[in-house]
Amino acid sequence: MNGRERQVGGLEPRRHPRAVGDDLGYALAGVGDVDGDGVPDFAASAPLDDASYYDQGSVVLFSGADCAAIRKCTDPAGSPSDWMGYGFPGVAKVGDLTGDGVSEIV
Repeated sequence: MNGRERQVGGLEPRRHPRAVGDDLGYALAGVGDVDGDGVPDFAASAPLDDASYYDQGSVVLFSGADCAAIRKCTDPAGSPSDWMGYGFPGVAKVGDLTGDGVSEIV
């Protein structure tokens, strides 16, 4: 650890080398129970993620039970420097717009 990080619950911080500079966690939102395990999940934006293009951005859904990544969402029509998940609110739950029982995020 380099002094700016701290150990949490006896666990060492882990990094993914490709994630450096993605700004994962720029915006966070509770999204309800997306994976059906009875525990509310959450979404985190990464506006500088080089998903398909440079700084296209993405939103990652995480399990509220164990913080495992459920799905990474990108804009299929995206382009370089779209910065998906940037701005205010960055990412937000908007309710079930499609009638499938799962809230959508924007």
